[in-house]
Amino acid sequence: MLPVAVRCRLGRGLTQWALWDTASSWSAIGSETAAVLRAELGPAGAPMIIRTRFGRLVGTPHRLPVTLLASHGPDLTLDATCLVLGQEWEGPTVLGVRGFMERLRFALDLAESASARPMLALGVSRSEESVLRAGLSDGSAWRAPCRFRRRSPW
Repeated sequence: MLPVAVRCRLGRGLTQWALWDTASSWSAIGSETAAVLRAELGPAGAPMIIRTRFGRLVGTPHRLPVTLLASHGPDLTLDATCLVLGQEWEGPTVLGVRGFMERLRFALDLAESASARPMLALGVSRSEESVLRAGLSDGSAWRAPCRFRRRSPW
């Protein structure tokens, strides 16, 4: 496992590092984060149970704009589906596959040289091209520094 964190903005103003987790089926936010974002969360979907390293948890899906903050190219905003988890969630904000990564093309450049920073490079998936064309129409690559550790801080 190679934990990767990316800088993002949830909603209109909550900026934080989030776990970029290709093994996570869904994106997830904890109840404290959800309380801060309450006015920006879309209507709740039907509750669902997910399995995590903390055991089975119940989450409620909501739509939420998530902006990946770029160092090269424009910031990239997607209308994501995030599960709001209860008080028992002790982990970080997670960006997972369904409702988020499935809308992107991405690559992780781990920068072999000591002087280079690891980078996450993104493009839009074909299904999202019409939505995001304005931000990436010049063909520029979206890149942002990311953090990674051989051992997970979470």
